[in-house]
Amino acid sequence: MTRITIEGEERSLALLWHEIRQAHFLYAYESHTALALLEERRELARAMLAQIDMRPVRQHGEAEALMLDHFRSLLQAELAWLERTRTSLRALPKI
Repeated sequence: MTRITIEGEERSLALLWHEIRQAHFLYAYESHTALALLEERRELARAMLAQIDMRPVRQHGEAEALMLDHFRSLLQAELAWLERTRTSLRALPKI
């Protein structure tokens, strides 16, 4: 598993927000391509969430703990959206 530093977490979050804009263009891809892209995104979000969860709570200052809680919430929401989107794409009729 890749270790992510605080700076890496911030950079990853910025990248995630940038990619969210791109996700709204999924209609431009065939469903199998969109599903593959979403799977890559899901694996990244899972790895980032696992990295946050591995950090010992006692090492966090209050500000860092709040930031990590916010980051965790965003990643959990992202994972839920990815699941719903993948389910919807799989249900589309094959052309």
